[in-house]
Amino acid sequence: MEIVNIMKKNFPKGNIVFDYGYLLGHIALHTLTSPEKIMASMEAFMKGYGETDFKEETVKKIALGSMLYRLDSIVPYLVNLDFRSKKI
Repeated sequence: MEIVNIMKKNFPKGNIVFDYGYLLGHIALHTLTSPEKIMASMEAFMKGYGETDFKEETVKKIALGSMLYRLDSIVPYLVNLDFRSKKI
């Protein structure tokens, strides 16, 4: 909970909906090897962050888009996706 409070105060410097979605994508990427960890980590973040009025569809698009961007970059992740798999 404390880490979420620190992030809410210090991390958002622009669009808080983008920051929220980006962080959910970041959490998912770092827990890819375990579906249980993905859900538990994302749920813990959302619970710690508190209620929002963000549109769920927008947050999903941002999270997935940031994940695809990072998977296609120089950062090595344990997932190999071909071009077709990257389409949302």
